[in-house]
Amino acid sequence: MKSRQDTAKLIFTAGLIGGLMEILWVSFYGLVTNTPVLPVSQEITATLVGSSTLSVTPGILGIAAHMLLSLLLSAVFVLGLWQPFVSQRTPLLGMVSALAALTLVWAVNFFVVLPIINPRFVTLLPMGVTLTSKMLFGLGMGAFLVLRSRVTSRVAHS
Repeated sequence: MKSRQDTAKLIFTAGLIGGLMEILWVSFYGLVTNTPVLPVSQEITATLVGSSTLSVTPGILGIAAHMLLSLLLSAVFVLGLWQPFVSQRTPLLGMVSALAALTLVWAVNFFVVLPIINPRFVTLLPMGVTLTSKMLFGLGMGAFLVLRSRVTSRVAHS
């Protein structure tokens, strides 16, 4: 059985990787297409606190909020799916589960939640870019969890 500290490290690292994958992808997209990406971070802030005109730079606050949400998303995945159902199965199931979960999160966010609470956010980037962003989160998180599980399993059997 995993200790709470091991689980917390797993959640933190998986969330960090997934969140950074999204930031890198959106930054790359913005650079290649000459699309301003600061509004994405500002609208994350606006979505969470109702305004992007705070005394703290909304771009920085948006990145911090994004990373906190990434950790929360990782916690839900690790505790709700990974540990109880997926971790002892095949690596393919691990990757498919992570990709499917993040695709579902994207669909709920972009077709249900965001159109209600911040319709502007939905229009900042093309849908394909935002879907790719979430899938890269799932890919990064899933790859880390699969590799970590395999290493842990090999060490335990040595």
